[in-house]
Amino acid sequence: MTRAKKLKVQPPPKETQLLVESFSLQPKSILAFDLGTRTGWAYHNHISSYEGYGEFDVGGIYKPGARLNHYYNLLEQTVATAMPQLIVYEHVMRWASSQAAFWYNAYLTQLIMVAHAANLHLAPVSVTKIKKFATGKGNALKVDMIAAAQKLYPDHPPILSDNIADAIHLLAYAKKHTNDLCFT
Repeated sequence: MTRAKKLKVQPPPKETQLLVESFSLQPKSILAFDLGTRTGWAYHNHISSYEGYGEFDVGGIYKPGARLNHYYNLLEQTVATAMPQLIVYEHVMRWASSQAAFWYNAYLTQLIMVAHAANLHLAPVSVTKIKKFATGKGNALKVDMIAAAQKLYPDHPPILSDNIADAIHLLAYAKKHTNDLCFT
């Protein structure tokens, strides 16, 4: 009869401890992306209280390689301008078509490359979680998301895009729930 060996539990490596400790505090600046052919983004800097949002479009006229190259450049330019400490993005798991799945994952790959090059952490947030946070319903319609985003920024110009509205809600979620995010 053999006895089972008792395993010693090792503490996590120091690098892991540092990562957890460094993000237990609120990041000073957060950049949020709603990835897609029309990408919405929103930004907040706690130091200067600057907030902004916008959208860029890479559809239509570009061939696939040029489209991805242009998308990478726009992401890189946005990250370089905002200089965030953290990037959050909408994590999509269901698509209307295989074409939509292909482009979403291509854009996500570009975002991962830009974040890696800038030595930034990424945090995915599910679509359902964002919708529930914004409207109380996990299956909220685009118009509901836009209306809820406009309530967050009543003094700003009208928010006409669901992509910008999603990015604004991602940013608001990240500001409120930083310690609940799963960093990559």
